Amino acid sequence: MSEAAVHTMDSSARPAELQTWRDAVTPLSRSSRRRWTVAYALLLVLGGVLVAGVGDISEETVGNAELPVLVALLIMFGMLRRGTLHVAAKRELLLDEREVAARDRAFRLAYPLLVAVLMLTALVVIGLLPEIERPEVFTQGKAVVEAGEAGHFLSGEAPFGLLLWGVLWAIYLPTGVLAWREPDSLSAGPGWSPVGLSEPVRDALVALALGGALVLVFVGVDGLLALVPLIAVLTVLGSLARREAGQRPITTSMLWAFGAAVVAVVVLAIVVALFVVAV
Repeated sequence: MSEAAVHTMDSSARPAELQTWRDAVTPLSRSSRRRWTVAYALLLVLGGVLVAGVGDISEETVGNAELPVLVALLIMFGMLRRGTLHVAAKRELLLDEREVAARDRAFRLAYPLLVAVLMLTALVVIGLLPEIERPEVFTQGKAVVEAGEAGHFLSGEAPFGLLLWGVLWAIYLPTGVLAWREPDSLSAGPGWSPVGLSEPVRDALVALALGGALVLVFVGVDGLLALVPLIAVLTVLGSLARREAGQRPITTSMLWAFGAAVVAVVVLAIVVALFVVAV
């Protein structure tokens, strides 16, 4: 592999460029990318189950879970995308032969996988659709004839949901295949991560925060409040990454954002208190 290609592949791993939480959670090893590839697929299935209303999940729980699931999907897809950025987002002229072949192979493998997902989805949807009967009563001469039609009920929102489901898988699968197959970053040691922790520990912290947000939703916590542990973990990891890179752990923009959040919470508390007193 040429020196230019090595430089291109590992530009995301240079410590001097680590400034945000996105750099802190970028998976650099194949094992880490594979963990998040599986996690994204499972979360996408969970989102589909919630939207389909399978089981005894209440509408309130589904409503509270929408925001955490969407945020988790965006974060995990961003992690996989950044982990394969050296191949997925470069023009072909900037890639060597191995990288071009890897990207082309990812798309070739993604297409049959997408077809398999859509076929499995169709089978599951057919099995879950409620059956309905439309009885008809009419006279034929002096006789009264009862007849009817049987079928399956499909809500008006279902086609849009199925279309969105297919689009999400179509976007994810090429990146997922590439993340699964790409080798470790050349400049990263075994298990190294930009936050000074091993990648398994870093991944476990992020996974616990994501899982904690979903658990909080299912026990009745509002979706926005359920994201607080995740935001806290990402903030800490971003600070650790900046410290490892020799930068300030807490930036001025972070202080302003924290101050604005505190002010917003105080103002909201005052408004709620005044509303309660008025009522």
